[in-house]
Amino acid sequence: MQEQINDKLAHCLSFFLLSCLFQLAYPRIGLLKVFLYMALFGLGIECVQAYLPHRSFELLDWGADALGSAIYLLGLAPLIRRQI
Repeated sequence: MQEQINDKLAHCLSFFLLSCLFQLAYPRIGLLKVFLYMALFGLGIECVQAYLPHRSFELLDWGADALGSAIYLLGLAPLIRRQI
């Protein structure tokens, strides 16, 4: 059970940071598009894993990815956006 929580936390943190980097790299893209692109990227990763031998598609992983991006966009993104 602890491994499962740590895995989801890692997904959430990774996409939090990816969203930050994405916004810093492309500051003119709107926040909704950043979220959409990150969610699609997370879904793409999960779809690829469905075809790998020792990996699997997990909807909860994708949810953790989207949650990390959403937390960034609702919390930190507006502050960074003002600085850019």
